Amino acid sequence: MDWLPESLLEMHFHRAIIKNYEKKFGAKFLRLLKPSTQKEAWVGFDQGWIKSDLPEQELFKQLSSAVSTSKTKLSKFYFGEFLQFKTVEKITRRSSNLPSGFSTPYYRSALSLKPNKTSHISQHETLCRLTKIRGSSVYYACPMIFNQDELWNEPNLKLLRFVDVRTAPSGWLTNEQHHLAFQSPTTRVPVWCSDPVEGRAFSEEERWQSENHPTQLSGEQVISLIDNIAEIFSNQSNEVLIQRDIFPRLVRYLPTSMCLYEFADELSIFGE
Repeated sequence: MDWLPESLLEMHFHRAIIKNYEKKFGAKFLRLLKPSTQKEAWVGFDQGWIKSDLPEQELFKQLSSAVSTSKTKLSKFYFGEFLQFKTVEKITRRSSNLPSGFSTPYYRSALSLKPNKTSHISQHETLCRLTKIRGSSVYYACPMIFNQDELWNEPNLKLLRFVDVRTAPSGWLTNEQHHLAFQSPTTRVPVWCSDPVEGRAFSEEERWQSENHPTQLSGEQVISLIDNIAEIFSNQSNEVLIQRDIFPRLVRYLPTSMCLYEFADELSIFGE
């Protein structure tokens, strides 16, 4: 659908996605990575939301290197969500491409398996390699919008389906056409075609509840984390902690400005 390109759909949802990340993690806890067209060829995604101590250029360099070499760990990279928007087409006629068990109408997104002239790796393969990096989650963001007039409406994140790229099958040939197929706009089980393999799709709210996301710590978990850190610090010097990269791994999901307060009964303080 040339009249409804992926870039326009991404723009439509962009501000709503930012507000949702701010709501879940706090303002500016995550950084936005928006690659240029040239850089996107090396990393595959439209936008990334990351927690890392690396400068932007160094992070792009490490991400592209990890894709090229199938590396699974980046230094000073703690968490990242990478989104690639895909246009969804409503299919109303039966054809040989109809997935087994599907009926019309159904919904379909074309996947890009043609090797890029710059990186020599297809967009889909690039995204699959990103899923191997520790701390990363990679999704095809599929907006269930089929009319350009809907873009005048307030962005509704309920119209987005996030398909977990980790569920994609391996071994696809680059000279074949492949798609993501949805029986309905709200399905949780899309199908990777042409050889049907079930995948996983989430709504925006369901995505926050998936195992891919860092979860909010309970009071008991916070106390346990403090106790563990205190024990490690009491047994190791700061130099050893830094060399072994222990401390960053313990607090990888905590904001750098986090403060802990202890409240006590005023009467007990003054001994009354």
